[in-house]
Amino acid sequence: MGRFPSRKKYRPPWQRWNYNRKHPRNQTGCSESLCSSCSSSQTSSGVDDHDEKLGIKADADALEPYSYSKLAGEDTIRILRLLPGQVSDPIQVRVQHVSMSTEQDYIAVSYAWGDRMALRTIICEGKRIQIPISLCRALTHMRRPLHPIHLWVDAICINQKDEVEKSRQVRRMRNIFMKAKKVSVWLGQDIRQSAKDVFQTMDAMIKQDFQTVPSPEDLFWRDVERLFRTKWFGRLWCLQEVILAADANVQWGTEVAPWKTVGETAKWIRSCPVQLLRRSAMRGANNAHLMYMLGDDLKQNKLVSFLELLALSWKFESSDRRDKIYGLLGVPTTDADPSSGDIFMQPDYTTGDAEVYRRCAFEIIQKTQSLRLLLHVQMTDYEDQCWNDLPSWVPRWHRYIHLMMVPSEQVSSFSACAALPYFPPRIEDNTLFAQGRKLSQVRRVCYDPWNLDYDENPEAVVICAWTQYLASSFAYKTNDEMLKAWCLVLTAGKDWNGELVDNTQLHLADMGAYLRNSDSSWLMDLPEIPGAEAGDGYRFDLALRNACQGRKLLLTDDSYIGLGPEFTQEDDLVCLLSGLVMPIILRPKDKGYQVVGEAYVHGIMFGEASGKPGNNVSTELEEFQLH
Repeated sequence: MGRFPSRKKYRPPWQRWNYNRKHPRNQTGCSESLCSSCSSSQTSSGVDDHDEKLGIKADADALEPYSYSKLAGEDTIRILRLLPGQVSDPIQVRVQHVSMSTEQDYIAVSYAWGDRMALRTIICEGKRIQIPISLCRALTHMRRPLHPIHLWVDAICINQKDEVEKSRQVRRMRNIFMKAKKVSVWLGQDIRQSAKDVFQTMDAMIKQDFQTVPSPEDLFWRDVERLFRTKWFGRLWCLQEVILAADANVQWGTEVAPWKTVGETAKWIRSCPVQLLRRSAMRGANNAHLMYMLGDDLKQNKLVSFLELLALSWKFESSDRRDKIYGLLGVPTTDADPSSGDIFMQPDYTTGDAEVYRRCAFEIIQKTQSLRLLLHVQMTDYEDQCWNDLPSWVPRWHRYIHLMMVPSEQVSSFSACAALPYFPPRIEDNTLFAQGRKLSQVRRVCYDPWNLDYDENPEAVVICAWTQYLASSFAYKTNDEMLKAWCLVLTAGKDWNGELVDNTQLHLADMGAYLRNSDSSWLMDLPEIPGAEAGDGYRFDLALRNACQGRKLLLTDDSYIGLGPEFTQEDDLVCLLSGLVMPIILRPKDKGYQVVGEAYVHGIMFGEASGKPGNNVSTELEEFQLH
């Protein structure tokens, strides 16, 4: 992996880019003003195939609406026949029913729906049907001038108004994308005509094993940002669709590249020590990296649990909240094998959102016999009534607030409860029963959670941790222990890549470099950190933002400092529950407890709380009723 020269005062590349550079305007396909194929008033067909020609009226909206016929059996799907035409022609399609048990030759289209109110009318078997504008543009670009092509697209091939059919077809999604001749990923329009250069440069970088890449100042990276900002990289259904594909390509405007080209580039960007993309585009690159790695792992039969899959895909969006779960059911996991009919849970679109989440939580607890699910709870102060009735220990997967502090299942993790004997959890009605110990109470907590993206200065967080929390702590006896606590609490014990810090001195040096590069006069009163001249401040900045965003510093009654959820309050309990790798914040409620969320408390993350003589942890386990 190539490295760029380090700078003592790093200035992001977009601050040096030449914004006056002109880009060519879009000349082909759909434009922002919409081509005629994306117009709700369609022109007459230019199709020159008399067997396929349907004799359509000029105004598609004047046609009778298309009516779906029932699918014959469980293994029956619809395949779309996209009729040939020119750019100026209306889009015309035909639908045929086929059995999945027979060999079929079709392309499955993966795309982001976009605004579900932004619809365009196309012509299906002489009748009108409305589809998302993003799909209309995709079909315009994919259509051939002389020959029809066979596609599978969810907006047309599934009757979206039939909840029972949707439930049945979702069970078929895995096979639909796995059996497709190819999966075609539609990213959207290439407004600035940059796709060709981007794909060619990506391909050249891969062939040279990324030993030669454009400099951070090169305008190429601005075009890469546009690619990774497209909505496809943030849609949950797209994750399953591409990782199940036997073969996939990416189409951006008129240009096409192998999925591997985009995936390998995202993988390199994710591990690059220099900030190449702005934060909004970096999320898309991170999502692309996850998609690519999950697909690669799947081919090697390296599976994660369904809970871990939910956690990894938490940032992805879906317009239907139930799809946060249903959109992953086709992916094999350690606790479900859909290829053999062992699906994690049955999709049912006649069931409400909250009930689907409750059922999923029950399945996870029963199949894992673990409380790890609790570490995914992110409390808020307001919820609709249907969510208020849901137990506090059920994660609300539609609501992503911040990165989790617990490392993924694939890397080394904490072991805060390692000394506790294992007791399997049990569920009665909506109450979860767990065994554990109360460690301490929260004595002090920040007034507001930090918003490091907008409101807060990260340096203020560093200063607050030292002057207001470590200064009040007597749990860390030596200066060396205090420095380590200061550094590790601010990053929740993890490095910039999300793994446990295995070299504390290097991590401290990165923190020192971060402080040395700061312009704040307040930092003059902070202690000197050894090795700061050799550290990398950018790495520490990433780790700090990942850990502190949306969280609060806390101080316990026994003087330990840590990071807790944004709704942590004074007098909340820091508890150790059997089988959990991290402490959990609980709040007494209704003769039981409410789950607030995971916590990092420095000094107890590796079982020290149960192993220190003379500590104030009770010797007997008690039962916790979580409501």
